[in-house]
Amino acid sequence: MHIEVIANSDSPKKKQGDVLENFAAEWLRIYGYSVTKNVRKTASELDLLCNDTVSGKQIYVECKAYNDTTLSANDLMKMLGTINFHEYKEGWFISTGGFGKDAKGFVDDWEKRTNHEKLSIFTPERIVDRIINANIIVPQTSCICPITTGKDFSIGEWILILSEYGKYWATSVLKNGIPKCFVLFSAEDGHLITDNELIVKIKATSFSLKHLGYWNDFVISEVQDPLSPVVEVEIGENWSDYRPARPEHFVGRKKDIRDLFGLISDVKNKKTETRVFAIKGDSGIGKSSFVAKIREEAKVSHKPNNVFVYAVDMRAANDTSYIECALLQCLREAQKNGFGNNQLLELSNQSNLLESNSIKSFIAECGRKKQAVVLILDQFEELYSKTKLFPIFEAASSLMYSVISASSNFIIGFAWKTDCSIPQDHPAYYLWHKLSDLRYEINLRPFSHQDAELSLNMFESELPEKIRPDLRKYLLTNSQGYPWLLKKLCIHLGQQLSNGISQVEMENSSLDIASLFDRDLNNLSLKETACVRYIAKNAPADWVEALEEYGHEIIQSLQNKRLIIRRGDKLNLYWDIFRDYVVSNTIPDIPFNYIPQSTSIDGLLRVCMQLDNLEGKTVEVLAEETEFKTTTVRNIIHDLIQFGVIKSETGVSDILLAESITSVDERSFLLILRSVFKRHQLTIELAKLNAGIPLRQDEIIAILKQIMPSAKHDHKTWAIYANKMRQWLIRLGYLRVEGDLVFYEDRGDVDLLNKPTFSHQKPGGLVFIADAAPAKVQEAFTYIALNGSQPVIVMKNNGFRNACSVLVRFGMLALSNSYYFEPVFKSSVPAEILEKILNCATNEDSVRISINALKESPHISAAEIGDIVSQKYSRKWSATSKLRIGGGLRIWAKWVIASQNANQIIAPPGRISVTKDNDQQPLLFDFSNDFEHEDKNY
Repeated sequence: MHIEVIANSDSPKKKQGDVLENFAAEWLRIYGYSVTKNVRKTASELDLLCNDTVSGKQIYVECKAYNDTTLSANDLMKMLGTINFHEYKEGWFISTGGFGKDAKGFVDDWEKRTNHEKLSIFTPERIVDRIINANIIVPQTSCICPITTGKDFSIGEWILILSEYGKYWATSVLKNGIPKCFVLFSAEDGHLITDNELIVKIKATSFSLKHLGYWNDFVISEVQDPLSPVVEVEIGENWSDYRPARPEHFVGRKKDIRDLFGLISDVKNKKTETRVFAIKGDSGIGKSSFVAKIREEAKVSHKPNNVFVYAVDMRAANDTSYIECALLQCLREAQKNGFGNNQLLELSNQSNLLESNSIKSFIAECGRKKQAVVLILDQFEELYSKTKLFPIFEAASSLMYSVISASSNFIIGFAWKTDCSIPQDHPAYYLWHKLSDLRYEINLRPFSHQDAELSLNMFESELPEKIRPDLRKYLLTNSQGYPWLLKKLCIHLGQQLSNGISQVEMENSSLDIASLFDRDLNNLSLKETACVRYIAKNAPADWVEALEEYGHEIIQSLQNKRLIIRRGDKLNLYWDIFRDYVVSNTIPDIPFNYIPQSTSIDGLLRVCMQLDNLEGKTVEVLAEETEFKTTTVRNIIHDLIQFGVIKSETGVSDILLAESITSVDERSFLLILRSVFKRHQLTIELAKLNAGIPLRQDEIIAILKQIMPSAKHDHKTWAIYANKMRQWLIRLGYLRVEGDLVFYEDRGDVDLLNKPTFSHQKPGGLVFIADAAPAKVQEAFTYIALNGSQPVIVMKNNGFRNACSVLVRFGMLALSNSYYFEPVFKSSVPAEILEKILNCATNEDSVRISINALKESPHISAAEIGDIVSQKYSRKWSATSKLRIGGGLRIWAKWVIASQNANQIIAPPGRISVTKDNDQQPLLFDFSNDFEHEDKNY
């Protein structure tokens, strides 16, 4: 039995209390009491204070007009305290709401006491019995419901309405177990209410059935339609289908599955009070696939008739009846599978669906059999995306509260994405935060490396050829454990292979997700594109309206292309991620955790300096120009694509700088990289650490493992990555170096002074090719030592460009943030300068190779030295390059040998002016022939 105290929606909350107090006063006067309302007493305010007109006995009456709120034991304890404090003979507690579990326990205990008459507790059932016996109202059985046709019609549970307009009996009219309309009767005489004005007033209150139409012949004709279609969560036909994964294609999440079934087991065994769970995760993380897997696991992995899971797609929801239909369909499907009992299931209680007599009995039987029924509402975020869907959200919220209150073997789950924002004034925001302690949460994370590998293996089985190791590594690295991104990249790979594009070409092409979505759109006609944008903007869009606007041919074409899907009578794009891109041109924020493949940042810059955005170059041309291996250039190209520095429209054949790049210099490229690494997860995590404490390698390794959960490397590889990232972050201005220690510090600019000294390679990692003669190098440094720091352009105009490059390599000069060459070696003494240059040259591997070649064959040619060095470093130099580089190395090698043989540093060779007195050291080698093939720097 239910009682609803109703008042106009815009009335103050106290209005409902006044209505109940007036009703209680009427009741008590019939019993011979005089009634005083709203009495103020010490430490309390009393609702009603009543005196027996015969005996003078005084009783205190507390009225609780609760419709949605359940009563707690504290309310009853407080009432008892007031009675004792004021020494009243008796107290009446009148409540129209339900009693919570603790309140029911209090009532049971209290009424077993000998002094229980001191506090009389009136539940809704007791109130109705008393006032029927007092002839205040007639029993509901006196009301004749005017339903005479239609075998599918029945009536719901009765509600006694108390209002300022009078007292009424109300019930819902059910069609196939679902409430479709309601009917009113006068509670005083049982007559059917036909006054339209009164019906309008009732519907303008807080009445729980007001969203239904009022019963009449017209309404009955309107409700002949079958149940609103409930769409279950669908699965794809194969791995490449964008719909949720088939259970046999599902990988990973074993712990999450285990934990959820552990919760269900605890519910069946009454070990937990939790009846609500949430499956959370970013867009495309695999929530719907997880839901489908749970549903399948309940069928095949557990005892028969033990766990039943029904999963509903909320994108098909039209109105509040969708929630009701979903609940009823869930229970009826469970019933077909041997759960509960065989009673006809109807939602007869509109204010609390689970309190419907047949539903309550069914779930109670499930509890007796230790069965659990689970309803999952997938894509739940759809309900707070549009204002018109708010009523459905409220209906779902009401059902959730019912589930919590019932604490039965019925469980409800929600799946929604966490990367969508909920305004703080939205009821969803309040609801989820309020219930955070009452629900069990499953947070789906990106794939582990093993899970990503398994998923990729499944996709590979659908291809006509094996995925190349380099491309496999690229797919795993770039998907970063995100199932949606891995699937999108793989589907693109399959399409490209079917179009005749080789895997090698794809390895060197950018596979950014935005460009792939653009390809989906670019293949459409203008009308198809308009239709896609219409559906995206109005999602879930009405199927009939879209059909009228764009025609069956367009709708069918887009369905055949798998760009739109139909859920019931609603249309949506194939992916919520794609829908967001169409509407707002945005894709989910993917944490950037890429580890550069380039051996050094200087090597990457060297390739950059050979590029422009007008004339494309191949990997082979870049390898020759930079004197790198082609594999090294390929790795650098991969990096440059990731960093947005280049575009590679046709694979390896046309490599160009991005159109946004207008300056081709070291500082400009470093600033681009700095902006990219600002959002790198390692940078973000390092910023959280104490800036005053030096960074240890193991700390960096731990962070890299944390931000790359899908990566699987041995400790040596992690150490190499940590050292590489440390080197890059120093150059990009995010780390500060003090001696051998490194600290996090964002200095706001790139670092052109502090090149790392702890790399296993020489600065730059490049072969020393003797760009300038020793004498020119000495002259360049002397110029700066005497005149101070110099702009790059000044040194270039003075013919010192290559000489300064050598000095930077030797660590004697550095390029500042303002693009000045500044002296690192602090001396202007000629002998000290020359000694430093000689020592640096002696430490260069290419010079030592040339020295050994000269000692073995003093007359070896420049071209032969160039050939020896190119073979040693696997460089594909042209004949001209071998001659030029070999000639320069031979000059440096002869100078080192001559100085060693003379046991002193001899005058450096090169084209500079001799001293006026012609006082030079004797030369042990004749260098004159070495300059015939050299440029002006020599």
